[in-house]
Amino acid sequence: MEKRLDIPMAMDTEFFDNAANYSGHKAVPIPPVNDADKVVDVLVDLVSNPKPETPVGTGSGVFTVMDAMSPGLTEAMMAKNTSNAQKNAPPAGPTEGNL
Repeated sequence: MEKRLDIPMAMDTEFFDNAANYSGHKAVPIPPVNDADKVVDVLVDLVSNPKPETPVGTGSGVFTVMDAMSPGLTEAMMAKNTSNAQKNAPPAGPTEGNL
């Protein structure tokens, strides 16, 4: 079996509605957010047309190149992006869900 790496960015799925959340803010995907159907289409295509690495959706290819060139800077940017997305999400009470 061949090793594969499919690299989707955050997907707009029900995960964020069903996840346990005690942050005080609504759980949100980290931008850029992509439609999950795009990932499904790519995965189905890869069955017939395998590739060793496949960036999926907006930002994925860009972040893959950035991480190869400057992993520390890319990590710092993603950490800030993640923190901002969560802090700027609407307020929400705690929810019990999947961890």
